[in-house]
Amino acid sequence: MSQRLRHTSVLLQRGVNPKLGHKHLSDVTADVEPVSGAQQRDSSWPFALLVIAVVASAVGGARSWVPGPWLDEGVTILSAQRSWSSLGRMLKHQDAVHGAYYGLMHGWFEVVNYSPLMLRLPAVLATSVAAVLIAVLGKRLFDPSTGVLAALVYVAMPAVLMYAIEGRAYALGTALVTLSALLLVEALSRQSVVWWFGYAIAAVLTVQVFLFSALVFAAFPLVLSSVGASRQQWARFAASTTVAVLACLPLLKLALSQQGQVAWITDPTARGLLALPREVWYPVDGIALYTAAAWAILAVGVTVLLMSARRATFTTSALGARGVAVLLLGWLLLPGVLLVGVTLLGPNVYVPRYLITTAPALALILGVAVRALRRRVLQGMVLAMLIAVAIPHWASQRVADSKSSTSLAAAQVRSVTLPGDGVLFVGAENDHNWTRLTRYAYPDEFKNTVDLNLGVPFDQSSSLTESDVPLGSVPERLDGIDRVVAIVPPDPDLQGKEDLQTLSFLGFVLATTAEAGDWYVQVWRQE
Repeated sequence: MSQRLRHTSVLLQRGVNPKLGHKHLSDVTADVEPVSGAQQRDSSWPFALLVIAVVASAVGGARSWVPGPWLDEGVTILSAQRSWSSLGRMLKHQDAVHGAYYGLMHGWFEVVNYSPLMLRLPAVLATSVAAVLIAVLGKRLFDPSTGVLAALVYVAMPAVLMYAIEGRAYALGTALVTLSALLLVEALSRQSVVWWFGYAIAAVLTVQVFLFSALVFAAFPLVLSSVGASRQQWARFAASTTVAVLACLPLLKLALSQQGQVAWITDPTARGLLALPREVWYPVDGIALYTAAAWAILAVGVTVLLMSARRATFTTSALGARGVAVLLLGWLLLPGVLLVGVTLLGPNVYVPRYLITTAPALALILGVAVRALRRRVLQGMVLAMLIAVAIPHWASQRVADSKSSTSLAAAQVRSVTLPGDGVLFVGAENDHNWTRLTRYAYPDEFKNTVDLNLGVPFDQSSSLTESDVPLGSVPERLDGIDRVVAIVPPDPDLQGKEDLQTLSFLGFVLATTAEAGDWYVQVWRQE
């Protein structure tokens, strides 16, 4: 028997697909640890993961409570504080794609009291978990150093830092996508069906939490094809995928019935598509240099990855060089291609933030590029450059009015409001100027006040927010009130203007006006 045949026979006896075998093949049996030399036994690895988790939490969470919540976060605040029955009624009509996330946040707010910090803490923790998973995946595909470098690159991405303080599902969805990719790699590298079961569960959770994460999963069949997966592996992958699809079909059906919710998305422009790398991973507005830098970072990372894949020492994974390259490039690029393609052929769904789940792939690719420099001095210099790019964006995202004027308005209300005052929330032409969000984001500032123009409270309706009533239709609410504090946007709608006119007609005069970011806080007194 030839040496090659003997080698194949040994692999078959151990349950390994010979097509996956190569120089640095990991031991893929269920009961033997993967082989990667002393690195696998390095006792410093748990400490490295702990450091990554702490750094990611500290950098991502610093000043996370400072920016005032904005429109989308306001919807999270209201949805998560509904009763279960009220939340269910709402999801039948709107925002079903975020239902699982709202449910998780509902449970979270039952454990902790709401505050801007508690609103964003889950995203901070999810960012930290994603960084750790990236390090583990980097070690599994390459080596511990590449994993650590990739995790640091991830934490230094401006988009990652931005969504780390966003009370929405983006950070959690990204962490779950990374977990799914890691479990896929393990399932392909080992014989136990447990890994495929874990992959199926992770896929269901990922799509339920953030529907557009499903775009990443479209790249996984390409991985199996590129590694020459066995029939058994294809069968297990198909079974896992089928379970995930069946579990997510009700959500998809409900989401399709609510697709009118994305009617606000406009056609992508050529200029917008040209800026795609900046908008997805380095979202700094109005600076052409950042667009060029984002393209350069992407080009260098992909080029180094493809060049490195030609070396025998490129990977120790059972996927082999081709499989690893297809995994990372498919994860990075295919979701964007699909999202733009669907938009060009059907409904407009292209929004750069929907592609944030591709950030771990770019981090791993850049980790390979940085690792290729060999010398730690050069690696440190490149990391320092990436951090320097992120610092201005990190700082600008953590000021009081970086998201909305709610924080500044609440502070101004606190300084002028007296017990028993009426509060008037003036409507706006621009939905982002949702002044009553100030009350929900900072409820303590509005204790012992009367909401003069509240219509149907949010928890009693099937819509995302509350409704207003014209102040002129409920003048009795002003009985016994001598002062009214009004939060006024720069673009009052018709009803908002009429409400201010009603105050004047009923004998109130404008006493003071103070700026609060883009809004104004006015005090009206009875003559």
